[in-house]
Amino acid sequence: MEIILKRIAKRATYTIGRLYILPDGSVERELIPGRRRDDKRTVRCKVDESLLTTEHYFCDTLEPTWRNLLGIPLAPREVDARHGRVSGKMARKVQGKTADSARKLLEDAHAVEEAGAFAVVLEAIPAELAERVSAELTIPTIGIGAGAGCDGQVLVYQDMLALFSDFKPKFVKHFGTIGPQMTAAFKTYDEEVKAGTFPSEEHTFKIDEEALEKLY
Repeated sequence: MEIILKRIAKRATYTIGRLYILPDGSVERELIPGRRRDDKRTVRCKVDESLLTTEHYFCDTLEPTWRNLLGIPLAPREVDARHGRVSGKMARKVQGKTADSARKLLEDAHAVEEAGAFAVVLEAIPAELAERVSAELTIPTIGIGAGAGCDGQVLVYQDMLALFSDFKPKFVKHFGTIGPQMTAAFKTYDEEVKAGTFPSEEHTFKIDEEALEKLY
């Protein structure tokens, strides 16, 4: 699978692009050595633009989102959090706690709306700031760790069902403790398979004896 970005516009501080997913081998890569010994080498990619059709279109995206997708390091001011969430070991760093960072976040939210976004996710920011953003934007805001003032809410299901017992972000509420039950179920399954007690006769299908004899 090849992921290709085609830049289509520039608005405010964000570059709008379209992502295409192409078959393997669709991109021709050429390694360009540096002019001097210590210069970094670069990779020049070529792709047949006739492949960039609706058939391979994935979604529209914004810088710096696509740069993060491609593994290009981002400056601290360009990201709203430092760590991924699923089974993460460190909590997200709350953004927008100072006047300057709150103002920058609000400006970014407006820029994202102007760029054509249909919604904005606000994560790990003060509730008052999230409520201000939600009031100023005309598109919906979805909150996760951003208070009840957003237009909607979202939680990672692994968190809300307590699938991870060693890490619980401040904004997470356990609506069920499924994790321990799943662990016990997997353990029992493993034990019964190794002991040969599962699958038992009640969990298996049968073939007519006469049909079975005809196989030999």
